Amino acid sequence: MSRLFLDVVAFALMLVAVPVFAQDAPEPTDVPSVTLPPELDRVLRDYESAWRAGDAAALAALFAEDGFILQSNRPPVRGRKAIQATYEGGSGGPLRLRALAFYTEATTGYIVGAYGYGDSPGDTGKFTLTLRRTPGQPWLIFSDMDNQNAPPKPGSGNVDAGEADSCRKGNITDIQLKDVPADEVSRTFESEGFGGLGGYQVAGVQEALGPCVTKIVGFMVDGIYLHGGIAMHIEGRIAREEARYPFKGPDIISGDADLGSNFVQASRIGYLRDQSGIKESYLGLWRSPSSSEVAVFLKSAGGVYGKKVALFKTNLDISGLRYFPSPDSSAGQITLLVKKNDNPWLVRVDWTHPGMWELMNSIE
Repeated sequence: MSRLFLDVVAFALMLVAVPVFAQDAPEPTDVPSVTLPPELDRVLRDYESAWRAGDAAALAALFAEDGFILQSNRPPVRGRKAIQATYEGGSGGPLRLRALAFYTEATTGYIVGAYGYGDSPGDTGKFTLTLRRTPGQPWLIFSDMDNQNAPPKPGSGNVDAGEADSCRKGNITDIQLKDVPADEVSRTFESEGFGGLGGYQVAGVQEALGPCVTKIVGFMVDGIYLHGGIAMHIEGRIAREEARYPFKGPDIISGDADLGSNFVQASRIGYLRDQSGIKESYLGLWRSPSSSEVAVFLKSAGGVYGKKVALFKTNLDISGLRYFPSPDSSAGQITLLVKKNDNPWLVRVDWTHPGMWELMNSIE
């Protein structure tokens, strides 16, 4: 037995015997990004684009024919067809990728990186891509391995790519709905320009729980809609898969620059015909970093938008809204999708507006 081996063992025993104080451990810091060569940067940018579009075929095409995806708590998946099937209905969302390190040599290489979503600060997790190519051809992903920086909280919606396939069509975990006191929302509302827009009341608030909640993109009176067009019907306090449904429709306006840089979405209220033609009324959502505003505006037959009149403002982060009119009445229900803590809140607001048309026509 060598003296070197004995010295190593003695040093290891010293480490076990000596207490390690938490305050002496360095705080983790963000690893800075590195700039990739264009041919490697293309891999990350194409991956982001395909993921955001929910295009499983485009994602699979980025892989080698015999490539792998290696997800947390899941068996390996190999081959483009299997990779496409794994991503089908499970991709989507504002994915951000950045590189931390890379290396290439002839026909092989790798990228070590970090990922996050949307405007949320910091990284959600990290990944490694091993790469392969035929000389003179674009780089393809041979393996993709990723995991989160922190384990999900019990009952939260934080889900990494490996767990996301539990949310795909045919294998959707029930979304549980927990009642929240209505005043948690109503006390944040500030009425503005209220007058002829009538009155509103928060009719119900529910927090969505379960491994699929991060994929919720829309909320209706009796349904929740996820990336990939999956619809879940609300039955009391549980949402279960129903059918595939396109959440966007002709009664929805999204991201129109003419409505301002903070405009998010609008849902049609109804129609009015007068001497100038048919006008449409919309309930719109504008969002800034510190507040959300819900307001009413008109759209003329020529596509010109009228002045908006605020219904309410709130410091809650509202990410989507829909309006559902009650038949033969000047009333309806507004559904709001609110980002709150780790899980989305589903908010229903009853709204009566008998004098809305007169008010909106008077301010054009």
